[in-house]
Amino acid sequence: GKLQEIRTRWVVDASGRRRLIARTLEIPAQIGLRKDVAYFAHFTGCAETSPRGQVAIGRLAEGWSWRIPLRDRLSMGVVLNKSVAAQFGTTPEERLENAIRADPVLSEVAKSAKRITEVAAYTNYQLISERSFGPGWVAIGDAFGFVDPMLSPGMWIALHSAEFLADHWDDLPAYEAEMSAMIQGWNDLIAYYYDGRMFSMYFAGLEIERRYGKFLSRIFRSHIETHIACMASGGTTTSRYNQGLIRFLARYMISASAPARWAIR
Repeated sequence: GKLQEIRTRWVVDASGRRRLIARTLEIPAQIGLRKDVAYFAHFTGCAETSPRGQVAIGRLAEGWSWRIPLRDRLSMGVVLNKSVAAQFGTTPEERLENAIRADPVLSEVAKSAKRITEVAAYTNYQLISERSFGPGWVAIGDAFGFVDPMLSPGMWIALHSAEFLADHWDDLPAYEAEMSAMIQGWNDLIAYYYDGRMFSMYFAGLEIERRYGKFLSRIFRSHIETHIACMASGGTTTSRYNQGLIRFLARYMISASAPARWAIR
């Protein structure tokens, strides 16, 4: 309730998805192709995830879900196309509850659950500002751009953007190029998830194991899983080797028609 004027050489926008500077200056943004919305809340009394303590990502008939075990509760959410979400009710609470009830895995996990938080809703999953800096200001993390939270890259990108900016105050174009490359690398990776190619690669790996035995296929599989996991965590998302590896697998390891079966609608 108190207004005051503060003069400074730089303002760092770390306002997250509110994007205060970008909105104030009306900076255009690139919006992704998907029109999804997420609904999630925290629950107690849920069945444990398996393996215990692991994040579980599920493919729904329409969309996908997550289950993240926390210390004394479970974060459970669904990501749906906006047109599909409308079929589950008119409020975030109705849509989350009905989406959980409609999925056999989620309904079993939550059959004795109690929701202990409000239901949060996120939209505009893929949005990147056309500029990350200007005279006297620079944006970091989600205030510059945010991508689909599949496997939660936001924390990594936010921390890396702050760290990289601290070392490049004298070269903001280099900072913008670094962050743009990271966000684009993540967008490329999640495209494999949404169009079904990531699922297809997994099942192709199982088929290779069945045909050629477990010894050699396990070495091959371990190498692939390690590199894809490092990409998904954010650590090596922009690695040329990792990007080349996943492109090679998508081109030569799966048939052209297989991904359509596993695409996230």
